[in-house]
Amino acid sequence: MPTPFYHLALAHDMLASDALSAQNKARLQANWSSFLFGNIAADAQSLNHQKRVETHFFNVPFGKDEVAYQTMFAAHPQLEKANDLAAAHAAFIVGYMCHLWLDQRWIIKILMPVFIKDRITDDWTEALFLHNILRVHIDRQILPQLASGVGDELAAAAPVNWLPFVTDADLANWRDFVALQLQGKAPIRTVEVFAQRMKRDPAEFENLLSDKNALHERVLQYCSSEFLSSFRAQAVAHSVQLINTYLN
Repeated sequence: MPTPFYHLALAHDMLASDALSAQNKARLQANWSSFLFGNIAADAQSLNHQKRVETHFFNVPFGKDEVAYQTMFAAHPQLEKANDLAAAHAAFIVGYMCHLWLDQRWIIKILMPVFIKDRITDDWTEALFLHNILRVHIDRQILPQLASGVGDELAAAAPVNWLPFVTDADLANWRDFVALQLQGKAPIRTVEVFAQRMKRDPAEFENLLSDKNALHERVLQYCSSEFLSSFRAQAVAHSVQLINTYLN
């Protein structure tokens, strides 16, 4: 749901949170590349063409009591206890948990109420297009704020049998796809990817994104900066709780 860049930005927010215990902050800092990668690894299916449910452990819509990372642990109990895993592996898995939880939260708070249930347009495909416009808009705010070197840090993650449902090779391909963009070795491809999925001209994205009045009228008046900031703060707070619980 959120883009990889959004997940990476929130990973930095988690590390900076005062609610993260000193012990767990040290554990994440010592395995930072692994934790960063965990926060985006579920989207490896974008390249290897697995079904989304195979890496995210939920369908859309999902039941109010469904928690994706708990479904993952039920299917793969060997991942459930951090103390059973090597430190880098545990940091990766807790990042993965944060990704799954955030995706579900995004659907509950943003996708469904704004773009689906109370659609800002009666055209289903147009609603999804406007949702993608929001995601690109947020990306372009986040990218300049990401810490320098994040691409190199992400590229240093070295998965070794970390997931029983995605191969190391597929994980590495996804890691490199994102890291190269952040290293400046490849263009940022968010618009390209969304345009290909929707079979739309990338110029349609750029035209709307560059027109501030139209962007506000069609998207941002329904997702204000205050709303998005509140969502992000709440997401970070809950993610830190997940980290403290899992690593302890």
